[in-house]
Amino acid sequence: MTSTTISTHFKHLYIIGNGFDIHHSINSSYSNYRNWLEENEPDIYSQLCDLYGVSTDEDEAHEWWSDFENMLSEIDLYDYVENVVVENYPDFSSDDFRDRDYHAAEFAAENELGALIYHIKRTFNAWIASLDKADSTKRIHLERENSLFITFNYTRTLEDLYRIPDEQIVHIHGMVGEDELILGHGKNYAELKEELEIAQPQPPADLDEYELQDWYSSHSDFMTQQTQEVAISQIAFLQKDVEQIISENHSIWNSLGEVETIHVFGFSFSGIDTPYLSTIIRHINTDKVKWEISAFSNRDREKAQTFMIDAGIKENLWAPLVALCDVQKYKQLSLFDDL
Repeated sequence: MTSTTISTHFKHLYIIGNGFDIHHSINSSYSNYRNWLEENEPDIYSQLCDLYGVSTDEDEAHEWWSDFENMLSEIDLYDYVENVVVENYPDFSSDDFRDRDYHAAEFAAENELGALIYHIKRTFNAWIASLDKADSTKRIHLERENSLFITFNYTRTLEDLYRIPDEQIVHIHGMVGEDELILGHGKNYAELKEELEIAQPQPPADLDEYELQDWYSSHSDFMTQQTQEVAISQIAFLQKDVEQIISENHSIWNSLGEVETIHVFGFSFSGIDTPYLSTIIRHINTDKVKWEISAFSNRDREKAQTFMIDAGIKENLWAPLVALCDVQKYKQLSLFDDL
């Protein structure tokens, strides 16, 4: 997304996550993306599962897909590179050998990984565009006046169902039909490289100096090193650069000084997205701002509680947690009458 300039100061801040759309009967979970991909792009689905070693056990596969963005960094790069190098190792004795054959493995990795990344982004965009509209009977109570909405969703639920003006909404990761949608994992090039180095086998402890040199030579040839660099770079392209997004939208955070209540609806408190909340906390009066937080499951509840406690927010400002169906049913909550 492009950076957004916000000049108005707000009393209500809404943090809208995917659970908000799911509450409105939109099939927008990563498991739904998996089903869509398997049905509409079976070749891409199979390639993705094979490359990432997604388990054939349904429970394990469900767990992988439920954490889809983070799992995009969890390819076994060491084994992948080893296999690509073996499959593309040149025949130096062949009359057809050319110097370019030294680079066959890295070209193969670049082409395969680059194509898969392209198709992940392409199919994800197509899936988002195919989602149904929100169920209007599932409306919840939202304060429209003096409110800013930061949504992590790509859909237009706030605009189309709630008629929230565009100038009050920030699609922090882009919006369907208008932006390049931002998705991905949280690891940068250096972190991926360090993980690959850790995964590499270590030499036996009893080798002398010359044997150690021979061992390293046999395990770190030019083709392997170059292919590793290419593979790391490709997976790094799938990073969601949260720090950059936060930096580009500094005017949003600077507009939060007068916020009195923060409503966190359908937000999963995933580690890749909590830096946004940490940034918000640095720009508000943490001793006074009240929080209304939804939690769908016990796991959601535990993650929300852990984050708020670690952030040092007083419990009387954010407890109890609520369910979106309660906000829908009762329309107006009075959680803080006793404060």
